[in-house]
Order: sequence, then C-alpha cells, then structure tokens
Amino acid sequence: MKKLIAIAIFVFAGFAVQAQETARIEFKSEVIDYGEIQKGSDGVRVFEFTNTGNVPLVITDVTSSCGCTIPEKPKDPIAPG
Repeated sequence: MKKLIAIAIFVFAGFAVQAQETARIEFKSEVIDYGEIQKGSDGVRVFEFTNTGNVPLVITDVTSSCGCTIPEKPKDPIAPG
C-alpha cells in the first residue's frame, strides 16, 4: 500500500512539473559565420530568435566564444511568439 501511495505521488509530481509554464528560445540559426570582413565595415550581425514558450522570455546574460565580438542582449522581456 505504501509503495502504491509513493508511486501516485511521483506520478502527480511529474504531471505538475510538465504543466509549468516556461519560456523557450528557438534560433533561426545558431551559428553566424563572419567569413572575411572588409576593412572599415562594422561587422554587425544579428541572431534572430523566437520565444516559442507561453510566458515572457528574459535574457540575463550573453557571451561570445571569442574576445573579438561584443554581444548585446535585449533589455526588455521577449513576449511569446
């Protein structure tokens, strides 16, 4: 009987975790190849993404894989869709 109650609690907890609302980020492309940049050009590139979740997405930190780029993050939360 105790095992049956424990299993029921774990199943209920599993459904509760799945029912939580979350923000999800989906990138149009996850990598930008800079290739060759002409002298004097700004080199600015933009990552396009969508919040496919059901609550606002808050980006708290962004980093680059090298010291030659300076990433910027959105200041405001990104609404779903």
